[in-house]
Amino acid sequence: MEIHVYKEYLEYLSQLKKKPSLAKKSLTAMSALALVIAVIGASSLYIIRTKIIHQRQALDFIERAKYSIVQTAQTLNDVTAIYKVAGAKTEIISAKNESTPSSQGFNTTISDIQKSINGLDAAKNNIEIQKNNIFTNTTPQDLKPISAQIYDYMDSSQKVLLKLKMRQGFYKQMQLTLGPNFYLPKLESDNLWGKLPNAAIVDYYQKTASDATSTIEKLATINTPDEFKTYYENQGKYLELVRDVSEKIVKILAIDESSDPNSPSQAEKAYQLFLGASAESKNLTQAIESEKLKFQSATETINLLAETRLKEQTIEVKLNDIAGSSKFNPDNFWQNILNNLYK
Repeated sequence: MEIHVYKEYLEYLSQLKKKPSLAKKSLTAMSALALVIAVIGASSLYIIRTKIIHQRQALDFIERAKYSIVQTAQTLNDVTAIYKVAGAKTEIISAKNESTPSSQGFNTTISDIQKSINGLDAAKNNIEIQKNNIFTNTTPQDLKPISAQIYDYMDSSQKVLLKLKMRQGFYKQMQLTLGPNFYLPKLESDNLWGKLPNAAIVDYYQKTASDATSTIEKLATINTPDEFKTYYENQGKYLELVRDVSEKIVKILAIDESSDPNSPSQAEKAYQLFLGASAESKNLTQAIESEKLKFQSATETINLLAETRLKEQTIEVKLNDIAGSSKFNPDNFWQNILNNLYK
């Protein structure tokens, strides 16, 4: 009987060990709750931290974008200013019509072209700096549409600058090939006729014919863009006219004078030929000068930049709208984070 009671007691103790106490159950529940709270807290802190980073990135991007747009716009303004100065000088030099070997106009023209090229290189580099200023860091997802527009604006600006540089490079190559004798389309020297003996006139036009022939050969080696074909062809026609007229004048002056007292002298005949050629060259001269002015024209530059400047204005309006919205207002920094905490 005692043995039976003892066995029952042992079984009771065994079952008692298997059943957790109320305190142990409470401790387990509290531990689980604490873990849940900790997880929720950590998750909330992570979300808040992420929102803070996003908001700061957004505000930083807007400020950098606004600054870079202003800097890029100023760079394009500077380019236009370069062409205004160069264009005015080109018009002055063309008006002087001083195409002589000693003319300072030629050196001034080459110097101005190189200044334009240097200015265009500097402008392109400045825009590249602004690109890096904006796009080095991560762009917030909700600002990627305006970011893409800004990149397109800056990229198209650089492409226009490259086109302008290409034009200046071709213009410089043409002027260097023409040299100081032919960089301005002037067929003759006004001081030549009636002031020099025939022999001196012959020497002058022999040299002119030789120089024109050599220049025509050099022009043939230039790779001409399609947009400048007219200018290039007119320049070639002018040089051919100079060469042909010069050779004819030399031949006329090489002929002995007529014994007929009523017959004009060989110098008079050569001069009449010269006058006819001068009239013929007038249209070519006007066409060439008109085309040349386009290379240094501020109006041409403004037209080439027109589409880019329109993009610039559109972006400025959008950036101001974004910066002025409550979502990206620095004064609403924490309110915006709380409002978008679980979005």
